[in-house]
Amino acid sequence: MTRWREGKSASELELSRRLMLDEMTSVRAAAAVCRGRPEYLREVRELIERLFEASNAQVVIDSSKSFRQACILLATETVEMYVVHLVRDPRAVVHSLMHRPKKRLDAPEGSAMLSLDPQSSVGLWIQSNRQAEQLGRLPRCRYLFVRYEEFVNSPSATLSQIGHFVCQGGTEAVDVNSAEIPLSHTISGNPDRLRKGAHIRRPDGLDGIDPSLISMVEEQTAGMLQEYGYSDIRNSAS
Repeated sequence: MTRWREGKSASELELSRRLMLDEMTSVRAAAAVCRGRPEYLREVRELIERLFEASNAQVVIDSSKSFRQACILLATETVEMYVVHLVRDPRAVVHSLMHRPKKRLDAPEGSAMLSLDPQSSVGLWIQSNRQAEQLGRLPRCRYLFVRYEEFVNSPSATLSQIGHFVCQGGTEAVDVNSAEIPLSHTISGNPDRLRKGAHIRRPDGLDGIDPSLISMVEEQTAGMLQEYGYSDIRNSAS
């Protein structure tokens, strides 16, 4: 069994991490939870330092999409946090979460990604986006709002915007309409991440989505649709 500093084993630290995540019921509660686990924060801080040293990078991208993981990184007081809040039309998101035939590459043959019911999908969309907003209001955290539809319609401009946001001094313009994904050590998640040469394609709008589902999602997310710039609620995703 691997031993860590101060006699902590890897399994003990994993248990500490899981307890932290369970206790983080909100962004507001996260700071106090992290302060109660100094031994785990020390290990995370050392890992971050070694990661930057080994990669010789100035920017490291964390795609975990979890406010809990972001709060842990902030609590180490080692990094500057840049949150890119990527939002997609909730009607398209709910439709996608309900119909996910993609095969899981880390599971037995024939297994597919878990599909969610409409209510759970709407709740997940609302919760995750509000949590991203709350992260952006934390001290030492910079925040950028990006709509998915704008990215797929103009990936070059959006990537340049993100590059300028993170690097402050600006970046060279990029010309991209596909993503060349090399072999990865990722062992789980959306199989699109593990395919080489995944293409960026424009969304189909609301075509093919059940009108009753559209109405249900619009009713429950009406305020956020307007807040996020989807004011023309019938045509915003086209």
